[in-house]
Amino acid sequence: MGFFLILLGIISLFSLNNKKFLKALWMKYLAWFIIIPPILIPLIFSRILFLAVIYLLSIFCFREYARMTGLWSDRRFMFSAYAAISLIYFPVFLGKTAYGSFQAFPIYAIIAVLLVPVFYDEYSQMIQKASLGMLGVAYFGWFFSHLAFLRNCNNGIELITFLLLLTEMNDASAYLGGNLFGKHKLVPRLSPNKTVEGVFVSIAFTTGMAFLLHFLVPFISNLHILLTALLISVGGTTGDLVISFIKRDLGVKDTGRIIPMHGGLLDRFDSLVFTVPLYFHFINCFYGIIK
Repeated sequence: MGFFLILLGIISLFSLNNKKFLKALWMKYLAWFIIIPPILIPLIFSRILFLAVIYLLSIFCFREYARMTGLWSDRRFMFSAYAAISLIYFPVFLGKTAYGSFQAFPIYAIIAVLLVPVFYDEYSQMIQKASLGMLGVAYFGWFFSHLAFLRNCNNGIELITFLLLLTEMNDASAYLGGNLFGKHKLVPRLSPNKTVEGVFVSIAFTTGMAFLLHFLVPFISNLHILLTALLISVGGTTGDLVISFIKRDLGVKDTGRIIPMHGGLLDRFDSLVFTVPLYFHFINCFYGIIK
């Protein structure tokens, strides 16, 4: 965390005349200062506690999504989705020997959601609700659970720390680069504040920091460090845009209010949720971290 305070101090020296930008930047970092410690402390000291924290984050992220989409109003689908997400996390708590079940259980979770209309003998608006339920369970349940399962793997603590730090840096550097150098909008209708220049700054900064943090994961080759940095940077930006199109379609500004003055959990975890399964399977493909 000291590194980020130093970085903020340096940025502040070059931005003293833009108080609005400085305030927004501090708020962006403050949200991460609030979020990261409750994740890193369990990560280091207790596997079960860390898994429980990520499980609860999945539940609360789905809850925000359900409130935005209106699925919240149907308790039958909400109960089914919570049960499905819990089912996905069951093999996570069993450890890396349950990897096969971890990959297979999302099928049963989706079936659980699809059976709601059958069980209640209803069809009106059931396609929409079932589709929203399946999307939420897959995205906020299965995608996010890869972060928890990573804790069971070889070098799991180091791999998770590496991912969290780079995701945070990518998020902040994209915002910084866009404000300082941004001229060309990336996707103006989905996210008016995102710029092409900001994306390139985030890729360059995240790549540089990946090599500086290489000591956390020394078993990864230089080539794969480069590819991992690109995956995290591009995946993080894409994940942010996925939540953006959902919010734009629904006409909401923030996904929730759980973080004071900074929106909901999805406003902060959107990049991580999208990136973590890509990161997990990329590292596992080349380094067999579940063996």
